[in-house]
Amino acid sequence: MTEWNAQTYKAFMQKNHLVESRAVKSFIREAAKQMHWMKIYSDYMQSDPNPVTLSFMDKADKDRQEAIKMALWVAAEEKKQGWKFLENGQEYVNNLMLKYQGDLTNCTDEERLTEQFIDELDQQSRRQSKQVSKRISRKREKIA
Repeated sequence: MTEWNAQTYKAFMQKNHLVESRAVKSFIREAAKQMHWMKIYSDYMQSDPNPVTLSFMDKADKDRQEAIKMALWVAAEEKKQGWKFLENGQEYVNNLMLKYQGDLTNCTDEERLTEQFIDELDQQSRRQSKQVSKRISRKREKIA
């Protein structure tokens, strides 16, 4: 099993000619967030080693690894299908609406799952944008 980090991720992306779309970046931001938590837990372990903090560190590392794997999977899927989930997702849904005359209950399981995945990615991306906006606002308040 590959230990995913920034270097192995970049090497894999380059080797397979994959592109960092908005959806891929969303998973990479999640991996970075988990890495940040791992650093916090690690610092805490230096002053107070305990099994609970160690379990949190393990979970954060597993979540980080999973986020990187998802980013790579999304990049590979986007390359294979020839369109990007977030950048072209609305067009995909619009085409489904036309194909099924507005009744998406008739779409195939694969089409339904793709539409749901696009929606979940969009929600994840929006949540991350809100979090960034809040951090920027707090920094501005501190400066002012």
